[in-house]
Amino acid sequence: AFRVLGLGLPPASGAPWLNSEAATLFRTHVLPPRSQAQFEELLAALFPSLEAASLQRITSPRLGLSLRQAIHVAKRVESHPADERNAVERTLLVAFLPSVEREVKTEVLDEVFGASPIKAADDAPVRIAVTPDAVTIGDVSAPRRVGADPTLVPQIGHRFADIPAHTAVLESLLKDYSAGESLLLIGPQGVGKNMLCDRFLELLNAPRQYIQLHRDSSVMSLTSNPSFEGGVLSWGDSPLVKAAIHGHVLVVDEADKAPLEVVAVLKSLIEDAHMLLPDGRKLVAPEVAAARSASRCSSRLATGRQ
Repeated sequence: AFRVLGLGLPPASGAPWLNSEAATLFRTHVLPPRSQAQFEELLAALFPSLEAASLQRITSPRLGLSLRQAIHVAKRVESHPADERNAVERTLLVAFLPSVEREVKTEVLDEVFGASPIKAADDAPVRIAVTPDAVTIGDVSAPRRVGADPTLVPQIGHRFADIPAHTAVLESLLKDYSAGESLLLIGPQGVGKNMLCDRFLELLNAPRQYIQLHRDSSVMSLTSNPSFEGGVLSWGDSPLVKAAIHGHVLVVDEADKAPLEVVAVLKSLIEDAHMLLPDGRKLVAPEVAAARSASRCSSRLATGRQ
């Protein structure tokens, strides 16, 4: 029952990876390119409340968004239509492109979305309002966690200055957080990524689990945590596993330093909501676990009737 399914791009003229030796091992199936109409139809099925004009812009071949990127953009635009261009720019990482490529991409964005307005220097800063039940940053509101363990919630308000640049980033984070997205903070060393992350979780009253990755990180260290008690070495759940089980927010510091195999494990958890643990347990999404539990109960009832 063992099978191999290979996925790949068409062989390029400069590097024909699909040679005769590899091709004879598989039965090959060619998928035709996806048309813009099919792209729009797929996104419309996933996000029925999106306007047709917005769908046309997001799926424009000139932008070159992949399906995964388009889904990220659509999630943001569905709740915040005014952020359409900003969502595309951040998804394409326009700010990190080489200067020439960035200029070309900016021209394309201007043609698709219109020229980006210049923000006035004296614009009012984003305001933050916190109540026991909700937090509001600018025009975005989200419920706060109730009954969270206070020892796991960062407390840095007394030493954090809500400067306009940071509050604007916090508002953008809250938009993606409310849409159920995982967040990635990119910036030079010392710019305040960790402080901003802790401030964000403090405002939400969200419990935090923390791990720091490096080039020697392994899959075992990602999923297990060693402890030495009473002269006995034992292995318990890592912060990642605790966060997944209890619904905490996992902060992964220095994520760009992780080896490829560790990144693959993180991808399976973030993108697919699925992870196998070394002790045989399996992390799955709550709805998958509920469905499996219902299936087992039905199976026991059927067996009892028999």
